[in-house]
Amino acid sequence: MRSLRDRVVVVTGAGSGLGRAIALAFGRKGCRVHGLELDPERAEDLGREGAREGLRVAGHPADCTDPAALSAAIRDIRDREGRVDVLVANAGTVVSGLAETLPGEDWEHILDLNYRAVVLAVRAVLPAMVHRGEGHLVLVSSMAGLLPLPTVAPYCATKAATAMLGETLAVETVGTGVGVDGLHRVPEDPGPPGRPAPAARWHRIGTAAGDGLGVRLPRCPGPADRPGGPLEPPLRLRPAGTVAPVAAAKAVLPALPGRAAPGLPAPAEVAAEGRRRARGDR
Repeated sequence: MRSLRDRVVVVTGAGSGLGRAIALAFGRKGCRVHGLELDPERAEDLGREGAREGLRVAGHPADCTDPAALSAAIRDIRDREGRVDVLVANAGTVVSGLAETLPGEDWEHILDLNYRAVVLAVRAVLPAMVHRGEGHLVLVSSMAGLLPLPTVAPYCATKAATAMLGETLAVETVGTGVGVDGLHRVPEDPGPPGRPAPAARWHRIGTAAGDGLGVRLPRCPGPADRPGGPLEPPLRLRPAGTVAPVAAAKAVLPALPGRAAPGLPAPAEVAAEGRRRARGDR
């Protein structure tokens, strides 16, 4: 995709955190951005922030776990704009707990939001992109989709599914003019023992047609309900080259399993503590 100006971009989970930063970053590139967000107030606030900067960024309330609502929201945007050039499937959530103690409704909710909503959004835009011979999909995954992390099994499973969906779509769309990016946050390098690990970065895993989107995001705060939370690292969709999942995994394997990253408890300790709490032990 040679130029982003006037491109139509849809971002799910755009009301806060990374999704909000993505929506505004595309707006600053001259795109016409439509952010989907469950919370109507956050959706409106996204539009107001865009307007203050003179950007063409609009927020739309939509429940991404509701297939009918999500499909209708994307269809309305496509009917209004005539097309969708870029989809960023970012909406997601996480709950923590041991797999055997997490309620079934928690599993279902994470499956609905972290994976099924991604599939629904892709299906809503991909056929038209292939027909036009142009478009771009960005699927936001996580390091947790590459490596097992205790007490967040549903999150790991859904992010792994999203990562492999992106890898497969990247292969399926070769020659169609549609690009596919999967974003995974992994450490640059664990560094020598006893020294703090360097800042993480986002790698693009999975490539396809085109030269990438070239959007660089600023450091952004966490969700709005966690003021002062940790900052996300800069995010860049680079034009060429991939980072194989195996290479990404090797970057963090020295800390897993059983060996803690600097300043963090070992995974086995985390699991043991979770079991103690589940039993009510102090």
